[in-house]
Amino acid sequence: MIPSYPKIFHLGESYISNIFDGIIEVTEKCDGSQFAFGKDKDGHIVMRSKGKELFFEGCEKMFKKAVDFVIDRQELIDKF
Repeated sequence: MIPSYPKIFHLGESYISNIFDGIIEVTEKCDGSQFAFGKDKDGHIVMRSKGKELFFEGCEKMFKKAVDFVIDRQELIDKF
């Protein structure tokens, strides 16, 4: 399963006081919804939204295009 994003901390909070001590990645959501996919330890494709795991069959309508994108590229994804 793909882990969800952790809590978002604000600059200046003690929990992340060393955030700039190494290489960082800055990302931005563009579409208002969060969708992630990857492969589990057994090589199966897994998908999730911010709140829950998604499946090829019966996914929520708002994620249908994203799931279809993964389905259409499943052969390519399987190579990795």
